[in-house]
Amino acid sequence: MDPNDADLASKIGQALVTTHDYNKAVVYYRNAVASDPNKTFLRHDLAHLYWRLGSYDKAEQTLKEAFNQRKQQVEDVAGTMDKVKSMLLLAKVHKSASDMKSA
Repeated sequence: MDPNDADLASKIGQALVTTHDYNKAVVYYRNAVASDPNKTFLRHDLAHLYWRLGSYDKAEQTLKEAFNQRKQQVEDVAGTMDKVKSMLLLAKVHKSASDMKSA
């Protein structure tokens, strides 16, 4: 298995979530993000997992890191779609954290 294969990393992370092995999934996603910080969709997956676990601060921080990373990348249609997905997730995070001003 190639540790730099972001698609495979995402599928393994999703499989761990499906099997309810959330702690292992968090560690896996964090390691995958650390190995390739340019894969912002991995950050989105990690933020989504944090949100589902009720770790709203970590979810927000991970999404902000993804936004900062995207600023350094060329915007294309796929990148714009990912950005919109992340913004929607950020609104859910704020709503779940009862932070309606930021949502």
